[in-house]
Amino acid sequence: MQAINRGVIFKSIYPEKCSLPRILHQLNKKNPRKFQIKRYNTDFVRCDIIDNQKVLIKLVQQDPLQFGGVFFIEDEKLAENLKNIFEEMWEQAI
Repeated sequence: MQAINRGVIFKSIYPEKCSLPRILHQLNKKNPRKFQIKRYNTDFVRCDIIDNQKVLIKLVQQDPLQFGGVFFIEDEKLAENLKNIFEEMWEQAI
């Protein structure tokens, strides 16, 4: 929540058939401008963009209790490239 208070907008793409964690569903309903969620027919489980300069990729299964780890990317050019890919998918997602 501290990041949201600093102005970070949380965007997440979930697979079409994956249920959202309850807390994320509640936050999206409460403040849809700061917690943006879309669905896309993907093979991966999810990807989040958490900042304009950093990218967080979570390695999780569709079961929210199976958490595999994260990639936290602070390299500006790599983060920019990943964000571009994410934004292309974001535009196609529903």
